[in-house]
Amino acid sequence: MKRCTYSIIFRRLVLVLSLLSSLSISVLSQTSKCGTIYSDTTWDIAGSPYIVTCDVYVNEGVVLTISSGVIIKYYPGTELIVDGILNAQGTGTDSIVFTSVKDDNYGGDSNGDGDATTPSPGDWNRIRFYTSSSNTSML
Repeated sequence: MKRCTYSIIFRRLVLVLSLLSSLSISVLSQTSKCGTIYSDTTWDIAGSPYIVTCDVYVNEGVVLTISSGVIIKYYPGTELIVDGILNAQGTGTDSIVFTSVKDDNYGGDSNGDGDATTPSPGDWNRIRFYTSSSNTSML
């Protein structure tokens, strides 16, 4: 009797897995960011969108490079603080987007609330450059 039950469960599991594998599902990856960046770092398209969950601080002497096409979404009250170098250069056809986590138009529904929220000015603080930051930063 147990053998028959296991066999039925196994067949149903195989059926479900085969149905799932036949579906074309697009899942956005996303990368959470929070805290200090201590070494040269690149945010590339593979990790996009980048979700800033608390302030991100680029340490003095450190380069943060943001590749073209990357989306950075900020939670309310958060900011990017640059005491090193920020190199963020998009192109005419592949821009870099800095926006609110509430903005579903770029990078999808990153906060998982469907249409419950919409972006508005002031959702996130700013990109702040310390006076000690390098004048070679490029935006």
